[in-house]
Amino acid sequence: IEGDAKDQVWTWPVIFGEKRARIIIGGGIFGSFVASSFLLKELKLFPWALIFGGVSFLLVAFSKRNQKTVSDWLFLEVMGMVAVYGIILVKIVFLP
Repeated sequence: IEGDAKDQVWTWPVIFGEKRARIIIGGGIFGSFVASSFLLKELKLFPWALIFGGVSFLLVAFSKRNQKTVSDWLFLEVMGMVAVYGIILVKIVFLP
C-alpha cells in the first residue's frame, strides 16, 4: 500500500485504506455470488451463494495474515470457493 501510494498508483487500499478496501472488495465478491443466482434465474443456488459468498467475504474482510502473504493465500482461498460453487452451479443448472 505504501509503495502504491508513493508511486501514485490508485488502488482501493490507497484510496479507502486497508480496512475499508477489504470490506468493499469482500462485499463485491459476496454480491457477485448472490447476483449469480438471480442472473441465472435459479433460486436453488441462492442458499449456496449466501454460504460461499459469506465465507469469501469473511476471508477477505477479516483475514489476520501478514500483509505480504495475504493476497496470495486469499486469492487461492476465494478461487477455491468459486470452484466449489461452480461445481454446485453446474450440477443444479445443467444436470438433471
